[in-house]
Amino acid sequence: MSAALVCFRDVERTARGPAAGTARAERVRLAELAGEWDELAGLLEEDVKGLATAARVPLLEKLATMHRGLRTDPTRATEALLSLVAIVDEDRVTGVHRDLNATLESAGAGSLAVERARVYARSAAPALRTRSNTALRSISSTSG
Repeated sequence: MSAALVCFRDVERTARGPAAGTARAERVRLAELAGEWDELAGLLEEDVKGLATAARVPLLEKLATMHRGLRTDPTRATEALLSLVAIVDEDRVTGVHRDLNATLESAGAGSLAVERARVYARSAAPALRTRSNTALRSISSTSG
């Protein structure tokens, strides 16, 4: 981790009010510029927890893309995509399912990512299962 990231992490830990927010924003910016993907992923995952539903969507999309491509972590990409399935607008759920399908295919059978998706599907609320099934049927009809 770069010295600048360490410095801003320390400032964020000790600062109060706007200074802490500024230090946090700078950590995110520097992590992205430096290609510190693990650091950036951790920061964004923390940020997602404190946001309203609508504000979480772009961060979850960024996390899914980063985990799948830059970090090659299909399990964490799957977790971000499963979180998105539950909150995106109806017109975007099919696209999220396409991304999830591609992620699970790249992870391979028996992977932790696939197992997490199975557990999620079994535990999802009935309304979400219906929504997911509709999107999955849409994917099947357009890919065949």
